[in-house]
Amino acid sequence: MAVYEWTYHLQLTDANGNRAQMSVPGGTVSDATTMAQLATDMASLITALGAPGTITNAKVTSQTVSFLISKANPTGAVDAEYSGVEDGARMNFLNSVGGKGILTVPAPIAAVFASVPNEDTVDTGGPVAPLITWYEAHAQGNGAALNIYNGGVKIGRHARRRAQHRVP
Repeated sequence: MAVYEWTYHLQLTDANGNRAQMSVPGGTVSDATTMAQLATDMASLITALGAPGTITNAKVTSQTVSFLISKANPTGAVDAEYSGVEDGARMNFLNSVGGKGILTVPAPIAAVFASVPNEDTVDTGGPVAPLITWYEAHAQGNGAALNIYNGGVKIGRHARRRAQHRVP
């Protein structure tokens, strides 16, 4: 029987529409724990937090549970052109019912981008092809597969900045 670490995440929204995240590390659960058990425990956390005006003026607007499957040290990470996690390859997906999704790969290898000098677009024929195929088959938006790749760009400190056009 496998054991996983879990965390509850709450999104709280204030009267101005500003959002904050609140995370509560749980402990460990076995793979026999059901989603219903976790949802019941989350409900008790919401009850303890109380209605807006009790402990916080914000309202809980989103509740999620995450699991830590495995953890490793960073030995083996590659020091290369885009080795920092602040660089990324952001890929956009959509579907025919208005669903949208974004997948960002941090610290991408240079081969992820088109081979034209100073190119900022993701090369779908490159090493990301299997990842795009997996995402299109597994990710959902508005109840349907996000099965349309809608382009990708380089983001972060190595991304080319567009010229600003200011109106006088």
